[in-house]
Amino acid sequence: MRRLAQRKTRLIFETEDCIFERGQNRQIVIDARPAYCLLRLKGQRRTFGVSYAAVYHEALHRAAESERRQKLSAAQGRRKKGRA
Repeated sequence: MRRLAQRKTRLIFETEDCIFERGQNRQIVIDARPAYCLLRLKGQRRTFGVSYAAVYHEALHRAAESERRQKLSAAQGRRKKGRA
């Protein structure tokens, strides 16, 4: 696997995910840079920079929250079965 910093060409791609903005569904465009990525909507100039560490920590937070919800719903299910 090659490091992003060693690439000769720019890495820009469009996702299949769409967001409705200014009257249209627009795809998300990601411009990958070595230390961060730039996010924008197709046809728009406004960009948002996000570090890869922030993306990782957000995914980690969502996974932990999902696991917490599953454990809570399983515990509530056991309590309801015990009462019936």
